[in-house]
Amino acid sequence: MFKPKGTLKESDKYKTKIELASEIITELIKSGFNIELVLADSLYGESSQFIRKLAEYDLGYVVSIRSNHGV
Repeated sequence: MFKPKGTLKESDKYKTKIELASEIITELIKSGFNIELVLADSLYGESSQFIRKLAEYDLGYVVSIRSNHGV
């Protein structure tokens, strides 16, 4: 579960939304889910880490990017 950094307990490990989403994709694939297409907003669309995770599993995706984002 995502928690803002300031609300974590000492025993919690901070993870970004990108890290959590990447872990969820991996978990779903390993559990046998057949993912045909991933849709995501610009937070994920502008994350090379997240895009690499999708490419690792050869997943199709449609992601948003900001209008001033270079490609």
